[in-house]
Amino acid sequence: MDAMFYNGRICTLDDAGTVCRAVGISNGMVEVLGSEDEVRRSCGNGTEAIDLKGGVMFPGFIEAHNHLPMFGYLTAGIDLSPARASSMSDVLDAVKAEADRLPPGTWIKGSRYAEYFLRENRHPTRRDLDPVSPDHPVIIFHTSLHACVLNGRAMKEMGVTRETPTPQGGLIEKDETGEPTGVLHDNAMMEVFNRLYFSDLTAMTTGERIDLCRRTSKRFAELGFVMAADAMTVPVTLTMYQEALAADKLHVRVYTMNLADLAEPLVQSGIRTGFGCDRLRIGPIKLFADGGMSNRTAAVSEPYLTPPHGTGLKIQPLEELKAKVRRYHDLGYQIAVHAQGDAG
Repeated sequence: MDAMFYNGRICTLDDAGTVCRAVGISNGMVEVLGSEDEVRRSCGNGTEAIDLKGGVMFPGFIEAHNHLPMFGYLTAGIDLSPARASSMSDVLDAVKAEADRLPPGTWIKGSRYAEYFLRENRHPTRRDLDPVSPDHPVIIFHTSLHACVLNGRAMKEMGVTRETPTPQGGLIEKDETGEPTGVLHDNAMMEVFNRLYFSDLTAMTTGERIDLCRRTSKRFAELGFVMAADAMTVPVTLTMYQEALAADKLHVRVYTMNLADLAEPLVQSGIRTGFGCDRLRIGPIKLFADGGMSNRTAAVSEPYLTPPHGTGLKIQPLEELKAKVRRYHDLGYQIAVHAQGDAG
């Protein structure tokens, strides 16, 4: 037996609610549960004994829906979570501090803001951001990752103007004159995010991608997770996982949920759901039916009471969604559909 943990409460989470005092592990699997004496009888000379010192031990957690590479990518930027930013001035001060630190022209990225936790109870706009960041393109992401805000410089670089057509399943907020405010939702946001995210990951060296995966998966492991289902895997992140796995730097098991819009290389390769190993396995094709509840773009049967009002967004027509589900199912893929609202 490789290791035993003792002197703690081992919560098995079985139907009977069994709690043991010790557990023995071999080859990453539970071999024996019971009292300390019972487990010690299965130990050998090389068994490592770990004293829990009265602590509680659970089976490893499974993160069923996450964006592991995005977590590492976005948390490297400004933290605008409610603990750090409770007002518009907090947001702007953080952006200005980054603008003062970085050379002109460098992208400034922030994440985790929520307008409903800001004192002003509204999204920042380009009018707020421009005075504190005239020489830097700025993008800050909503906590839902279904919306973002661009400043004027970023809008120019991304080609967002009053003439920019609103994409199916997206929303470009505009002011009373018809000018974009910089606030983008769902597919409008994803068009911008994908350009930045994929180009940044592609521009990284293999070592930099491995380090991103190492740092992020290590953080997941520190929080008790042993497996993560990445709900937006794309070719460059699948490559990153393979690079990290080969370097022994992938610290949790990963089950990929492969974004349909970029899944054709996977389809053409002949690789289907279930292919892989214990550490990295191909999962479903990921499709979207609607937007997000926390930015009020999930498709609902009655209008929202707060901006942007309306009944949310349907990312694609239902018949189109059904056709994609049939195609990927017939090809041998498991299917995962993002659908948050009651009309999604």
